[in-house]
Amino acid sequence: MTIQPNQHKPSNPCILKRFILFLIISASASGAVYAQNLVIPNRPYTFLRSSPGYITINELTGGIGLKQVSAPFSKSFFGFNTIHSYQINRNFVIGAGAGISIYNDEAMIPLFIDFRFNFYIHSLTPYFSGDGGLLFSLSGNEKLFINPGAGIRYALSRNICISLGTGVLVQVAETLNSFVDFKIGLLYKYNRGKRFQSFKDLDYQCR
Repeated sequence: MTIQPNQHKPSNPCILKRFILFLIISASASGAVYAQNLVIPNRPYTFLRSSPGYITINELTGGIGLKQVSAPFSKSFFGFNTIHSYQINRNFVIGAGAGISIYNDEAMIPLFIDFRFNFYIHSLTPYFSGDGGLLFSLSGNEKLFINPGAGIRYALSRNICISLGTGVLVQVAETLNSFVDFKIGLLYKYNRGKRFQSFKDLDYQCR
């Protein structure tokens, strides 16, 4: 009995192009909403409300491989993620995301759960983050990954934040690959009711 070697299924570029188009449309729709809520220069003490609500996060990502970088998918990558989250309370945010990551070998699609812990809600907020999920390509490659990290976000308006984060991305398949990764994000909070508060309002609520 002859064992046939595993062969990757041929990539379907049309599917990948449609997925990239979906990501672009999603980011563009969010950007149109962002543009309507830019910060007012005379209100420098803006921050996101800590009440529960829906949040979208769009991030540019990149990573540099650690240790052995000669194996496939181990040298470097760059990409884009879109995350749809729900803020549970003052500190906790949980959501799900998807995106596209371009490695030195081919493109891969991440599907993952995103968790964030905010230390304090004001214009400059440090946070811990943790992602975990599946990476796959149209040629049949699959990897599990975890991505713990930390970062800081800055409120531009009552609904918009920019964020900068870094962490360690670990991928597990036949081999284990790790990266130092970086993320630059734009966050939008869909608030209900009162949508602007100052530090004075926050101090009053915390008493």
